[in-house]
This record gives sequence, structure tokens and C-alpha cells, in this order.
Amino acid sequence: MNNREKWVGFSDVLRSGVYLLMSALLLALSGCGDDEAEAQAPEVRRTLVVVSVVEPMILPVEDTAVGYIESEAAPVISAEVAGRVVRVAADVGAPVEVGMVLARIDDKDYRDTAQEASAEVKQVEALLQKQRSLVKRYRDLGAASFVSTNTLEDAEADLTAYQEQLEGARARLSIAEANLAKTEIVSPVAGAIQQRYVTPGSFVKVGDALFDLSTRARLRVHLPFPENAVARLRAGLPVRMSSPVAPGVEVQGVVEEIRPRVSQSTRSIEAIVRVDAAEAPGWQPGASVTGTVTIESRNALLVPEIAVVRRPSGEVIYLIEEDVARERKVVTGLYYQGLIEIR
Repeated sequence: MNNREKWVGFSDVLRSGVYLLMSALLLALSGCGDDEAEAQAPEVRRTLVVVSVVEPMILPVEDTAVGYIESEAAPVISAEVAGRVVRVAADVGAPVEVGMVLARIDDKDYRDTAQEASAEVKQVEALLQKQRSLVKRYRDLGAASFVSTNTLEDAEADLTAYQEQLEGARARLSIAEANLAKTEIVSPVAGAIQQRYVTPGSFVKVGDALFDLSTRARLRVHLPFPENAVARLRAGLPVRMSSPVAPGVEVQGVVEEIRPRVSQSTRSIEAIVRVDAAEAPGWQPGASVTGTVTIESRNALLVPEIAVVRRPSGEVIYLIEEDVARERKVVTGLYYQGLIEIR
């Protein structure tokens, strides 16, 4: 064998589906052909086994956790003005686009207020224009001493007052128009309706929740690990993920952050991974996800798991030395894809 070692497992070889083939061979005595000589010949038992050559491999040290997916952008759409809902245009599960109308609040009072503010602006603008003409005339007459200084100053003071009044009227008009626009509830993001809290006829106050939205543009994966993993986990470690909602789709990512606190209820820490929806087709917020983080990679000796045999004295393997299988006690380490590490 040129001093090359091969590892075998006898008692477990049946589990691998390889059956032991046994044959008995009688060695013929030289020059003897009678039955007595054949009966005295020693019996040699030979066993067919499977052997593996042990070579160093790169062994990834991994931690696996089952977590969940959430939308990184999941705004709650709330009422910004009070009123009665007259229309609901979207229901749970419906896809939405940016600017899509989701519901409408009765806008009659807000429209009247906006019209009133607009009329006030026009009125003050007319008064301001008239006052500007008066001040100009007084200044011309004052230059010829036909108008007293006090009269001119009073006119100029009124002009300033009208200018400030116009600014206030325009501000009230802007507020009224903004409130009128807020009676139309629109989606700020593209996504889907996760929850609807109103129906036509509902009266809502400022701040009342109307819809829960979620967007798949950017997903956030939460992976809870046991608290004893704190020393092993860190930002930047590679992680591969899969979710039952998208069989066959494996997503590669990187741990972006480790939540600094251990959960009091689960005694776990969370690793956060962010994923672009385009890289995870079929993934949905709320679904479960299995994530495997690669802590490190190291050179190791790996043998097939079935080559390790449990004996009363411990775990052993069989080493082929000069065509003879010799038992060797070993200390095992990590399992990896049907192989086991020999430490």
C-alpha cells in the first residue's frame, strides 16, 4: 500500500448498503488429492470491504438557526385628517404602487375651507394693491408738500399691515389645500396591503391606523442563535438561507449586525441579514427562513460517518496497514455532509 493509510468501518458497513461478501477457500495440499487432505486444509475467510483514502479537506464551521422574514419598509398608513371614510379602494393582499389611492375621506368641509381661504387671499390682495397705489400717490404729493408726513406714515403702516395679512391668508390657504389633499389616502411605497382597519362609513380621527403595508423591495431576515453563540458571531460572516415558501431557492448574504441584547424570553441573540427582493424570488414577509452562518473554515481530516464504529472503549476506525485492518481509537469532531471530522 506504499504506507498509504485507508480508513474502513466493518460493523457499520451493512448500514451503507454494502453487504459483506464472504467466501471460504480451501487451500489444496501440494501433491494431495484425497478427501482426507482436503478435510485437513485450513479455512481462509475473506471479507469484501469498502475503503476510503483520507485527505485533508476544508471544513466549514457553521451555526444554523430558523428565523423569519420581514419587510424592511412596512409603513402603517394613518389618517392625517379627521372625517368619515367614503371609499375603500384596496383590500388585504392587494398589490399597490406608489401614489395609488387606497381610500377617501369625505372632503366637503375641507373643500369649503380651502375655498374660503382662497377668497380671503384674493380680498387681501385687492386691498394691498389699492393701498400700494395710495402710498405712491401720497409720496408724490408729499414731495410737493401737499400731504403731511403723518398721513404718509399712516398709509405706509397700513401697507405693511396688508402685506402681513396677505402672508397669513396665503398660509391658511396652503394649510387648507394640504388638508384637502390628505382626504385622499395614497400609498407611499410599492408593495402589498398586509392589514386593513377601516370600512366605508367608518369615522376616523387624526392618527388612526387605516392600512398596514409591506414592500418586498428590501427584506430583513432575523436569525435567533443561542446566547452561547455571542462570542462566535460577528458582522461580516457569510450566511446562506432558504425558505419553505420558495423551495430550491438558496440566497447568499452577509450578517450585517448582531443585536446587542439577549432576549429575556428566548435567551437568544439575533443576527440581521438584509436581502434585495430581486435576489430572493418567491420570498414573502412573515415566512420562516433557515440560515446557516459560516463561522470559520479550517483544514481537517474527514472520513465517512459509517467508518466510525462505537465500541465499549469508545469510537474507533479501522486502518489498513500492510493489507491488514487494524483498530484505531479516535476522537471525533464536527459532522459535515455525511462525513465526520477526526480530531
